[in-house]
Amino acid sequence: MRKIYRLAHPQNNYSIILVGKGGNKVRYDFKGNVVNNTPARLALSNQYAQELLESCNLFKSRQIILERSIPEKTDVIGGANTVKNEEKKQVITPVSEVNTPAKAIDYVINNFHEKVRSGAAAREVAMAHGVSFPNLKM
Repeated sequence: MRKIYRLAHPQNNYSIILVGKGGNKVRYDFKGNVVNNTPARLALSNQYAQELLESCNLFKSRQIILERSIPEKTDVIGGANTVKNEEKKQVITPVSEVNTPAKAIDYVINNFHEKVRSGAAAREVAMAHGVSFPNLKM
């Protein structure tokens, strides 16, 4: 989400440095023009920078004001771009009876119908299909 902040008092330029957790320093540069009656504004799309600015005393004392929030396409919950962590995780099935490279090759050829020539290649194909060989010794 993109947020636009402004200063409550008229000023051309205003810069502050805030220190976050772990000593992370973030510099905020507000730009404006008093002659044209344009308040000093700052646009942020970084969530960490937004949260740090909103937790400072200037924001809490209303010297810095949140002017507006603009939702972006990536902010839509349930959209096509969002995938839950549960869907990303693949279930790995261990096959403990496979303990030699020859047995691993036979297992891959018989179950996945893919030709492999080494135990390492058989392990890679099996992992791609969600199967692991925990007792395989190479």
